[in-house]
Amino acid sequence: MLSSSNPPTQTHKTEAQRHRVTNGEEAKALVTLALNSLDALEPIIAEETALLKEGMTKEALRLSIEKAVAASAYTRTLEALKGNAIAVGRFAPDELALLRRRHDTFSELLTYNMAVLTSVRSVSEGIMREISTEVGAKANPSGYDTNGRSPQPNMVRNSSPIAVSKAV
Repeated sequence: MLSSSNPPTQTHKTEAQRHRVTNGEEAKALVTLALNSLDALEPIIAEETALLKEGMTKEALRLSIEKAVAASAYTRTLEALKGNAIAVGRFAPDELALLRRRHDTFSELLTYNMAVLTSVRSVSEGIMREISTEVGAKANPSGYDTNGRSPQPNMVRNSSPIAVSKAV
């Protein structure tokens, strides 16, 4: 019996290790599964990108679970393909070439999506810095203290940190 603290043994194999392609039908079915997984994931990424470009981050975040499920399915299928690369290449070369072209197109979409995400993150961080600076400026008293000196910035005892809720 395995306890939860023991690492998995060789009897626990990944999906890619369990599924072995032995003929042309199985090879075509595996490539078709990968294409179907890509068909499910691609529109989600495209929609997320479009929403983020429009500044609709809340709506884009609502796609995260659906995106994670679709990405996981696609990744598992790619792992199965990698585990069967020789057989798939031998039994289904035309379908495999189609999958490679589709994957290349998807990679371009993903690169664009990552650029948009980076831009959104940069803008968000800039806004937070501006808010922090503004709040800090209002918290720092202007003028002189009782000894006739100008108070040092960020030395105000009454200032408090900015809290951000990530709840959607």
